[in-house]
Amino acid sequence: MEYADFHGDIPAGEYGAGRMTIFDRGTYTTEKWRDGEVIVVLHGERVSGRYVLFRTDGKNWMIHRMDPPEPGWTPMPELVPPMLPARAARLPADDDAWAYELAWDGVRAAAYVWGGRPRLLDADGRDLTASYPEVRDMAEALAPTECLLDGVVVAFDAAGRVSAEALRPRTRVTDTAQARRLAARVPVQYLVFDLLWLDGKSTVDLPYTDRRALLEGLHLAGPGWQTPPHFPGGGKFARETAREQGLGLVAKRLDSAYLPGKRTRQWLQLP
Repeated sequence: MEYADFHGDIPAGEYGAGRMTIFDRGTYTTEKWRDGEVIVVLHGERVSGRYVLFRTDGKNWMIHRMDPPEPGWTPMPELVPPMLPARAARLPADDDAWAYELAWDGVRAAAYVWGGRPRLLDADGRDLTASYPEVRDMAEALAPTECLLDGVVVAFDAAGRVSAEALRPRTRVTDTAQARRLAARVPVQYLVFDLLWLDGKSTVDLPYTDRRALLEGLHLAGPGWQTPPHFPGGGKFARETAREQGLGLVAKRLDSAYLPGKRTRQWLQLP
């Protein structure tokens, strides 16, 4: 119980060393507790429902939700084409109506996370899951959350700058063992900037501000994944930051929905 409200870093050398985050709070009711099978009802702020855990072998367990989906539940879509920005020469005049994100030089990819496992697809629907085991680790960390994320895979050069050249050896690798070896030499980051579906509910019709709040609520921060910062109403500062890092800039209207497969002036690509 001492850790019930703890959120932060436990120093190296101490029990449980590393980052501690609180995914959910709540209580549970036990219906069955036997060797090899446990049934509980979870009453959490984020996760609720009736679950069975059963042993599959000596060390491994499987978890399965037993109750029916909640009203309004929709299945995760099989493929969502990415929304694309239109080109613009200058910052929007109505700065307060926009948020700004750095434009990363990498591989645009959507992560379909279900049951602690990911399916990573590029903008053309090609499967990249085997190439980037870092995303597998992210999916395991997210469980039991199920979600559809939009982001970009990037690598960094020796100077710490985003580099397409550094990323090249990691692309189109289909052998899992080879991908793990490459990951040790050339690590990547999956930078997540949008959330399109969450635990049975589509979010594409929500405004950018609401999607961003839900995304940040997932606390995506790991060795190979994170949610980079955004700058609401801070166009000039964001542009200076982007130029210092040799990157472009994307402006997104705060009230913009996510329009799959559309290139729209609700998002602007800035030099």
